[in-house]
Amino acid sequence: MLLNGLRVVDLTDHRGEIGPWYLAVLGAEVTRVEPAPGSSARHEPPRLPGPPGPLQSLQFRAYNDGKGSVAAPPSTPDGRRTVLDLVAGADLVFESGLPGTLAAYELTHDDLVSVNARGALG
Repeated sequence: MLLNGLRVVDLTDHRGEIGPWYLAVLGAEVTRVEPAPGSSARHEPPRLPGPPGPLQSLQFRAYNDGKGSVAAPPSTPDGRRTVLDLVAGADLVFESGLPGTLAAYELTHDDLVSVNARGALG
């Protein structure tokens, strides 16, 4: 595929998940990082009828197809380490949160840049 071998970390919510999805469609390896118990995007309308569940959002199902998913609880050492380990090997990082969203992981943009040896995030 066109982007085979490209590694992407997806830190987006419902406002930004389409960009990484396009890259997954084109062959990139995309890993979506979600806080436990899952991204708020899993509950965005429109939803399938029935009792609430993690895959009821039609938008989430459509724009996360082809992505891997990792749970990284914010404000925990394991969550922070998971994000940093993924970013260290990434070619691209997508983040769509409001200013300060990375602060939930006790991370800054500079922290992400410092672990990416290629400087691809700067």
